[in-house]
Amino acid sequence: MSWTIDPTKFGDQVVEDHRRLCVAVALAIDRRLVLGSPVGNPDLWKHPAPKGYVGGRFRSNWLPSINAPRTDQAPISDAAAVEGEAQEVFSAAPEFPLLFLSNNMPYATALQYGSSTQAPSGWIETAIDATIEAASRGRTGESL
Repeated sequence: MSWTIDPTKFGDQVVEDHRRLCVAVALAIDRRLVLGSPVGNPDLWKHPAPKGYVGGRFRSNWLPSINAPRTDQAPISDAAAVEGEAQEVFSAAPEFPLLFLSNNMPYATALQYGSSTQAPSGWIETAIDATIEAASRGRTGESL
């Protein structure tokens, strides 16, 4: 019996396909989290916004990393720049990557559990679960 593809090459392809899928899922989760993140709207607050307030810090603080979560905060409020960072970081992932998205803003847990009228309680897990479900159904890329 002969092989149509060398078993070693087949194994290498499986490993690379796994890496690509992990990266695609991580980028899709990042996209869902960034787009689903509530953005401060002083019109909805009981108190006036602090002087110099700029909305979007939480949205721009989904920080990508490989092998260990980040503990810092992004110094800017630019979600597009951070999304580009996720693409750059995750694209460099090794075989069998351990990929993280961290948001270290002090109010992240409160937002996750419904402190904002813009996002329901549990919205982070919902975004992750929806992405994983899409990937398990064979959807890829932007359709995740």
